[in-house]
Amino acid sequence: MNKPICLYDEVLNPPATFFEDEVREGFYISSMMKRYWAAQLRVLAEIDRVCRKHDIKWFADCGTLLGVVRHSGFIPWDDDIDICMLRHDWVRFFEVAREELPEEYCILTLKTEPEYTEMLGRIVNAHSIDYSSEHLEKYFGCPYTVGIDIFPLDGISSNKEEEQKRVAYINDIATAISYVKKGLTDSPSCRSLLANIERNNHTTLHRRGDLMRELLFLADDLYRKFPSETASEVVLMQFWVSQGNHKYDKALFCESIPLPFEYVHLPAPARYEEVLQIEYSNFMKIVMPGGVHEYPVFGEQEKMLKERMGCNPYRFTMPKTLPARPDKTSLKQKCLAITSTISRAHLQIDVLCSRGDYDSAGQLLEGCQNLAISLGTSIESRFGEGTALVHLLEEYCEYLYEISGDYRGDESITKLNNMMDTAEELIEEIFDNTGKEILFLPCKAEWWKTMEPEWHRVSANPMNKVYVMPLLYRINDYFGPNGRTTNDRELFPDYVQTVTSEEYDIGLHHPDIIYIQNPYDGWNSAMSVPDYFHSDKLLSYTDELIYIPPYELKDPTLPNDKVSLALKILIEQPAVYYSDRIILNSPVIKRTYIDTLTELTGTTSMSYWDNKIILSDNDYKTTDTVQKYDHLPDDWRKKIGDRKIMVFQVNAPFLYQHGADALDKIRESIETIKSNSDSVCCIFSPHNSLDGITEESLYGKDWLDLASDIGRTDGIIYDHDHLVENCLNDLNGYYGSKGTLAHKCTEAGIPVMLMSVI
Repeated sequence: MNKPICLYDEVLNPPATFFEDEVREGFYISSMMKRYWAAQLRVLAEIDRVCRKHDIKWFADCGTLLGVVRHSGFIPWDDDIDICMLRHDWVRFFEVAREELPEEYCILTLKTEPEYTEMLGRIVNAHSIDYSSEHLEKYFGCPYTVGIDIFPLDGISSNKEEEQKRVAYINDIATAISYVKKGLTDSPSCRSLLANIERNNHTTLHRRGDLMRELLFLADDLYRKFPSETASEVVLMQFWVSQGNHKYDKALFCESIPLPFEYVHLPAPARYEEVLQIEYSNFMKIVMPGGVHEYPVFGEQEKMLKERMGCNPYRFTMPKTLPARPDKTSLKQKCLAITSTISRAHLQIDVLCSRGDYDSAGQLLEGCQNLAISLGTSIESRFGEGTALVHLLEEYCEYLYEISGDYRGDESITKLNNMMDTAEELIEEIFDNTGKEILFLPCKAEWWKTMEPEWHRVSANPMNKVYVMPLLYRINDYFGPNGRTTNDRELFPDYVQTVTSEEYDIGLHHPDIIYIQNPYDGWNSAMSVPDYFHSDKLLSYTDELIYIPPYELKDPTLPNDKVSLALKILIEQPAVYYSDRIILNSPVIKRTYIDTLTELTGTTSMSYWDNKIILSDNDYKTTDTVQKYDHLPDDWRKKIGDRKIMVFQVNAPFLYQHGADALDKIRESIETIKSNSDSVCCIFSPHNSLDGITEESLYGKDWLDLASDIGRTDGIIYDHDHLVENCLNDLNGYYGSKGTLAHKCTEAGIPVMLMSVI
């Protein structure tokens, strides 16, 4: 039906925002992980190019196939790509790979690489870490080696006893290999086992030669014993031998369909639901830890690069010592310091005048006036015009002007000092009897939901003056901040009054508290904010700098599960290090923060971090401020009226697996929907796996006729462009096939009913 698709055009043009850190399903994904993902897709595009040239079929497999179907991309906590080929295609691919792939690529199979010991093939883009500009440009800023695992699907015997014998022989070899690895080749058990292997496989093993390689090649021969061209069933041999599963009808790998995967499309088996059912049973169930290797997959390479360069060059490296706190002076203290300076100047003015040095005295009078004006400006910025203190300072400046030409000795000094004494009293009063000035510095509008509860809490005190200043941020490329500058101010809720940096001068206002949520400062490879708003700089402009992380995360379940390992990257950031306080919502995540930060800065720092990190006591919950159905197209809203909305989706595997019964089930479902159209509006959104079906496809004409009938059915909205995926908040229920939309609805708490043919 569909040949493997060409990935080049898609892979080479990723969306600029793709490389930004984000949270998917409560799991944090770093910018470098995004670059690693994109680099893998770049390698996969080379593999696809070779396959297209030589008419070789390949399919997304294992976790990659699960990601394609359930997430339309990588499983958030997965970080590698797996594909498979029928063995005869696998052999043809590796026969031409060396000549066809880029020269710097590593071709890893038992036969091509003497040190390689895996039974699958692997294509790697480089021999070692490469942070040259050429490599970074080609691989989207990822310096680490990336590879693609290519699993062969081997045929099995139709004779059960013959197949059992083959599996037993392979298991014997696996046991012998474990003996060799442990240095037990000469043990009685190993010698006996090797003799059995020789006898069963009619071969001779050279005990003093490279026994490991001989055993691996023998196992490989047994893997290939029953050709995939003629077999009716195929297996992923590693799983078949060890666990007795991953056995498929070869017909499942006859055709492929392109499905969305991140910003590209990958070929999946046309009957992918059956494949996933075999591999994962209930493949729609989320198993967060997942995977069989450490996270991230490039962790060891990152560690090596950090040791070589003395720091991590692609993200913040937290110092091993606790931050030195700057001497902080509150605005009240600054104002009192000004009045004290002015009072001391009065004494000097009197001395100068008594000596007849009126020029110097005049200069001091001018200096006092400038200080008074500065003080008045600060007070007006903080408390507005018309305060008693501002009026007093205006009178003070007028009196300075008056005595500059008519100085009256003690009378003048006494009046000046009395005015400053009153100013000090008013400063004490105005600061002690008013609320705090608080500034929120959100970054992206989508992050605001983590800040909003604290904003509501402090805004509830009518004495507080609360400002919200959305920051400019720049989308970077992998060489630095060369992208566009963005400000999300217009995207914030209408009830949040915002100011710009031109309207609010932080240095002049010196707010009591500044809340920040951008963790990275200048240490993110995908976005940056102006240096002025970096956390270490902001410390000088406020009495207290408070960091609220921008992401809502799921709690780790184990100290070193993938959730906590990913979270450690978000923890080792400048805002965490420099802020005075950190507000979190989860005691489990607080524990992860403390443990990680203590590991980074020493065991004696535990109490410091424990005191610095507090749990929010705010019960306010953010709500969706968008009106119901505002996400929907206008013509849809008119058709829906005040009815509930159900989305109905079917996919190609349902049609391929059940044939005519699937078509009958769809017709039956449509009739049921029509009978309830008074209260429920149905949005019919056929899965994009059906896009490639033609009249020549199996059941293709019947499906196209049925789809046309559905499109003309009154009361049903036919969603040709999959717009419903942007309207999840408006849905009341989901019915249909398994897949990404069903998964998204489940995550959003929308009732899901999966369709089946009984």
